[in-house]
Amino acid sequence: MVVKKAVRHFRGPEKYGCAQAILKAFEEYCEAINDETIAAFKNFGGGRAEGGLCGALFAAEQLVGDAESIQLLRQRFLDAVGSVVCWEIRKLKRCSCEQCVELAAEILHDIAGDKKLKLTGPVQSD
Repeated sequence: MVVKKAVRHFRGPEKYGCAQAILKAFEEYCEAINDETIAAFKNFGGGRAEGGLCGALFAAEQLVGDAESIQLLRQRFLDAVGSVVCWEIRKLKRCSCEQCVELAAEILHDIAGDKKLKLTGPVQSD
């Protein structure tokens, strides 16, 4: 299952960051994801996404694309974790980074199912 793949990529020997693990797990659902894109998403983990957003959530949002799905994804994540901002999540100590990866992957899979995804930005490959 794609959720377990995300956790394995985060925890595994490759040492993917949270945002990278989401992309790697969902690469079969999105033609735009390649090794270069996954490498570029290292820059969005650890609270370095815009507004300090959780990197796993940020990557998932880049894959759902439309505003309604992004809002649903963000709200479900917020309800489960208590924040969407990396440093706040760490301060709350309710959810580890690994659990954030798992949750973001789970919600993304629930919203998108097995349909093809489109990488909407900020790093896109043609």
